[in-house]
Amino acid sequence: MPARTRSSMPRIRAVLRRVPRASRLAILLGIALLGGCWRHPYVVAGVPVGPSMRLWRHHFVFGLVHAQDEIELRTVCPQGIARIENRVGLPQAVLGVLTLGVYTPSESIVTCQALQGAAGESGAGQGQATTSHASDARPDQAAR
Repeated sequence: MPARTRSSMPRIRAVLRRVPRASRLAILLGIALLGGCWRHPYVVAGVPVGPSMRLWRHHFVFGLVHAQDEIELRTVCPQGIARIENRVGLPQAVLGVLTLGVYTPSESIVTCQALQGAAGESGAGQGQATTSHASDARPDQAAR
């Protein structure tokens, strides 16, 4: 017959009784907020970074129901994407906790590629064409 182990619940309850109620609530809120923050970056390596755009995404029922359509990246960054980051930061986590998970927003940060002329890659001083259209051409085509 296996030996019985004593439950640790009475000890935990005794410790919790010694902690003031306000402190217990602060501890629970801190645990909830720490567990709610996350981020997922997706980076295209070797691409010059251009302007960024922050978009709040709206979700309901703990993020299971999406209130918006997908982000159309071709309209946001016609020159291409350098980085996409999806995250839930402190403001979004607080809103999720305050609404008990009914409304759970997130934030998407879309960073576009820099235009070649803006990134210093126009080819000046390298024997390549330096007209206003040279920045639109690939480096192997600009010298033709």
